[in-house]
Amino acid sequence: MKKELRNSWVDHAKALGIILVVYGHVARGLVSAGIMHDSDLYRLIDSVIYSFHMPLFFFLSGLFFFESRRRRGISGTLATKIDTILYPFIVWSIIQGGIEVSLSNYTNGSLAWRDVFQMFWQPRAQFWFLYALFFVFALALIIYKSQSSRSILTVLAISSAAYILQGLLADHRIILYIADNFVFFALGVAFTHFSLEDRTGNRDALVKCASVVLLVFIALEIALHSTGKNYTDKGFISLSAAMAGIFMIVFISMITACAGIRILGTLGAMSMSIYLIHIISGSGARILFGKIMGIHDPSTHLALGTLAGLFIPLLAALAMNRIGMNFLFAPPKLLSAGRRLERLRSAPQSNPR
Repeated sequence: MKKELRNSWVDHAKALGIILVVYGHVARGLVSAGIMHDSDLYRLIDSVIYSFHMPLFFFLSGLFFFESRRRRGISGTLATKIDTILYPFIVWSIIQGGIEVSLSNYTNGSLAWRDVFQMFWQPRAQFWFLYALFFVFALALIIYKSQSSRSILTVLAISSAAYILQGLLADHRIILYIADNFVFFALGVAFTHFSLEDRTGNRDALVKCASVVLLVFIALEIALHSTGKNYTDKGFISLSAAMAGIFMIVFISMITACAGIRILGTLGAMSMSIYLIHIISGSGARILFGKIMGIHDPSTHLALGTLAGLFIPLLAALAMNRIGMNFLFAPPKLLSAGRRLERLRSAPQSNPR
């Protein structure tokens, strides 16, 4: 598969993932606000989405792990992740937390500033993902000693066992985040290493693959939910369902990339900005439509809230970058760990006498 198409389908996969993220959070907000009924159908859809949409992002993060480590080295990759993951985690945890504290009388929650600054050991809302992803990357830099097939498959097998048996592990936030998500990162590493994306063939082959995986995904979701369980019940079936959901999105993304659907490419390229801001815009839309405009229809709220959660952050991020406020998404030179490392590497070394 050509490199351009490869990068394109990854953006499309991010777009489909972020659409599911925004929809899920908007729907949960409507239920919490009493606008939408907490029905069996809602809980089923919620569980199906949450069974694979965040594992998808860990999978996508693993795709370029070895490429990044080869280009930047271990210290350079870690410095990059400090800039691209840890920095926005801190900045937007404070921004969103501050807004929630100020508007607690109008939203679903009651938050104090002390809760905001517990982020380093108790990340809030959607920011748990960035918190967990940073530790997943840090662990990956330690345990991937080589790019051999045996090493990659061993890590995938061990991380799969950790996921299935996580109930036996110590009840520590970071340990559970890693046990719950590292397997999907490892799956992304393996997917790239074995060049599985190059074996999918043409569009007709992709459609056939997507159809088969969709049927497997549906069967696994039925197996999971027919027993009264949901996405929080970790085990072999939930792991299999998550992996099937990931590959379903992968094949669909390859199809949409071949079709050249530009809006998905745009949403995918801006998925981090959308992820950081969508709770603010989605909650704001719910307040605007419900308490100011008097709209109470759940379907209208769900549709408009999802659109607001996707496109307001996209436009806001573009506007911030244009007026020189990109420091909200990436650290300025003075605070950049990557730039500090570059300066250290390029500094002349004094010769010992």
